[in-house]
Amino acid sequence: MSRKINDKIDATPIVNNAKSLLKIPSDAKLAELLGLSSQDFNRRKKIGSILPLLIILGINEKIDMNELIFGKAASQKNHGAAFPLAQELEEWWQEQGYKNDYERTSWFKCQILDAFPTFASWLKKRTKSTKIDTQPAPEQIIALGQAIHTRQG
Repeated sequence: MSRKINDKIDATPIVNNAKSLLKIPSDAKLAELLGLSSQDFNRRKKIGSILPLLIILGINEKIDMNELIFGKAASQKNHGAAFPLAQELEEWWQEQGYKNDYERTSWFKCQILDAFPTFASWLKKRTKSTKIDTQPAPEQIIALGQAIHTRQG
């Protein structure tokens, strides 16, 4: 990567996000954590080459990458969702008043599981691995959705 491209990156907000998320009070302490001298840290920050190190640190520390890159406010705005459609669907669902409508919610989930069988498999494995007994299994939801569809048809 050309140095010229990196010159256009302002790493300061991302450095500040990293310090905030890791509860590090200063650039000097963050430089120390990264194994850099203060001078090298400041130089890398200025040219943008600090970013890969911050991303690796974020992964190792298991911090939210959305918050690291975009800041807490942007992450909260999107509920940390990497899939904005999910947030839009949730907002629309609530605006329609379907949030507490068990039949519609079950039917909708059935449609999603039917359209995306790999998601249904993933959900089934996840449900078994986390031992969530309060949520019906995907096949129960599909059966309920089919019963509702048959009743309406």
